[in-house]
Amino acid sequence: MYRKSLYILIQVFFSHIIIYVLAFLGFMFAGNVFSQQKATIVNSDTASCGSFSADLKIKLENVKAPIGFVYDIYDPVSGVRLKKDLIVANGDALFPDLDGIVKRLISESVSGRVVLKKFFDADIPRPWTINTVGYDGDKIVDGNWTFMVDEPVSPLIGHNDVPKCGYQDTLHAIPTFDKGTYYWKDVAGLIIKETVGFTGMDSVIIEANKPGTYEMIFVEENGACKEEASASVQLLGSPRPTITALSHICSSLDGDQAATIQMAVKDGAGNYSYKFKDTKGNLFPETGYYLYPDPQGVDSKSIKINREDTIFVAEMRDANNCPVSKGEDTTKTVVYDRNPFVNLGPDLVECSNVLDQLPGVISDSDFLKRFIPFYNWTSTSSNVSFGDKTKLNTSASVANNYGEYNLTLTATIDGCTSSDELSILFNEPPAMTLPKADSTFCAGESILMEVDANSDFEVQIDYAVNNTIFSIHSGNGLSTSVSPTETTTYQFTKITDIHGCETVYSDLYFTAHVLPVPKADAGSVENVCGKSINLQASPSVTVSENYQYSGIWSGKGVFEDANSYQTNFESAVFEDNSLVWTETVSSFDGYTVCSDEVSVDVFFEPDTITAFAGNDTIVFNQSNVVLSAREPAYGEPFWKAISDVLSFDPGNRHDATLNGLKEGDNKVNWIINFKYCESQSDEVIIKQRGLTNPNGFSPNGDGINDMFIIGGAEKVPNNKLVVFDGNGKLVYSQDNFSNEGWNGVATSGERLSNGTYYYVFTGDGIEAIKDFLIIKGEN
Repeated sequence: MYRKSLYILIQVFFSHIIIYVLAFLGFMFAGNVFSQQKATIVNSDTASCGSFSADLKIKLENVKAPIGFVYDIYDPVSGVRLKKDLIVANGDALFPDLDGIVKRLISESVSGRVVLKKFFDADIPRPWTINTVGYDGDKIVDGNWTFMVDEPVSPLIGHNDVPKCGYQDTLHAIPTFDKGTYYWKDVAGLIIKETVGFTGMDSVIIEANKPGTYEMIFVEENGACKEEASASVQLLGSPRPTITALSHICSSLDGDQAATIQMAVKDGAGNYSYKFKDTKGNLFPETGYYLYPDPQGVDSKSIKINREDTIFVAEMRDANNCPVSKGEDTTKTVVYDRNPFVNLGPDLVECSNVLDQLPGVISDSDFLKRFIPFYNWTSTSSNVSFGDKTKLNTSASVANNYGEYNLTLTATIDGCTSSDELSILFNEPPAMTLPKADSTFCAGESILMEVDANSDFEVQIDYAVNNTIFSIHSGNGLSTSVSPTETTTYQFTKITDIHGCETVYSDLYFTAHVLPVPKADAGSVENVCGKSINLQASPSVTVSENYQYSGIWSGKGVFEDANSYQTNFESAVFEDNSLVWTETVSSFDGYTVCSDEVSVDVFFEPDTITAFAGNDTIVFNQSNVVLSAREPAYGEPFWKAISDVLSFDPGNRHDATLNGLKEGDNKVNWIINFKYCESQSDEVIIKQRGLTNPNGFSPNGDGINDMFIIGGAEKVPNNKLVVFDGNGKLVYSQDNFSNEGWNGVATSGERLSNGTYYYVFTGDGIEAIKDFLIIKGEN
């Protein structure tokens, strides 16, 4: 064996020496450079339906015939090798055509990708085998060829071929595959109104412009496979009515009145049955059941009604028993009321004895605007005088006879009469007198101002102080008390009675003279983070020998010196605390005492609140999670995230829902804002883990890795797991795959053998998982 191998090596060595010498001589004497031997697959990728058969074409360069070669076939989707070391050699050796191409017929029932491994030519002695050693280092193989074998389709159309009224119908088709390419073919004479597709079925709503029989075609495609299915649709059409009111009613007359309705019909077949109905859905029994139209398709019927109403077509069918088309069943007309409906509005109050323009309107319907009404104003009292009683908005007066009067307006249109009554109070304007007087008192005391009025009813008196208006109310004698802090003049400007009538004055005054009093000033304070504050009041009165002066603080807490205008204060509560500074001026005999106080509201805010956002949490394949921060006893808390993808519902609750989780660390902050203290915050991390992607398991019953589990699968809506063997055959399928996992048993009930498989996991909101799966169970 050693000698034989040595002989082969020596032979190969001298063969290479000869080749190099010949190449050198060829270069020197012929000017040609030695060319590399090369074989290239030149097929274009292709697809077929059901099965595949075609020549593998290999382009040869600088190769001596005959030719043999070795190739593999792979799954073009998963990359799994389906067939290996396929050899064309010896008796099957090939010879190139004039273009330097050799061909080999390949027939397959599944998709594949051909990859050339090596080739042999006449320089290598035969027989050729898989293990034949040739000039592999000098031979180049290149290219690959993918052929797809698509599964045939056979779509079905479900239709009962029963004639249908109207111009629309709905067809249902069942494609071969749940997810594929399928569509309805446009057919002349039909309009495809709507197509509704969903898993396992496709529906279409069709519409025609006229009755007839139409063919619809459903097309399904799967790669190179294409098939059509057809159905016949017969549409009978529908009647299309139009109605018009030829006469109208007058509601001022007693009882029901007749109105004539004209019916016109287009389309449909033969004679028609119909009835009319009102807006309440009541049918009119006097309408005809059958219409024998004249050449224009017109018929007239009389109905009786007692009010203006809209009349509709009801229960219309043609000779084929077809009802009116969808959208035509609301055909309607209006029977109008010719009554003018006079409306004088609410009763009036006139603050004089003359009303220049009486109110009054009639119905503003477009129908009644075609008529000119006749008007007539009347009154039950001879004290009332009208300007022109035949005009709608004339004038009325009562001289000096103030009081309430009734007026009536009557309007007539096309024989219909309507009237309305109006009550008008002609009211005498109110008046007042004011006794002028002066008074002197201590600021803070009250003084009474009296007014006399001529009205027997309640009135309102307006008076002004430094351009500010005030009001008082009373009966025919009224008064009000005022407490000015300095000498003040009051100007009485207007009196208004209960009916809104008023009289204006410019020369009624009252003056109050006021002695000076203390005006407490507690100084400026700010809200506090904590409990302590320094108070700085300012005395408003200078101490004098004519009176006594004192000041004191009060509030919830402890004052360092309550009788000092400057003192330190510690609050007893964390909340709004009203601190009062009171100044008192009194006479030595004590008969007259004037005092004033002022309060300042200080909010003492607690400074001991800290934020806690909760503990870090790990979740799997979730879009949201409920947070668990500590709810503060005080402050305005809210959640905040750096990422715009994250959102909170609601954003200010300690147990808010965090939405928009992304894979990885989702950091959010629980922040508490205070009015006067610094904000507090704490961070919590929600760690989102995506779906696990296992690539193997061992269903041998040892309790270790016995099940194929995709972590987080139960969180994916409408998910599905499918498993294929090495030949691309579906061996297992499961909708709504859960965390219980799969035990390696095929859909057929048989336990799958050890080997390499390929699985695909899909679902709503995720990118499909596609990966190899190694099953290693019991040997």
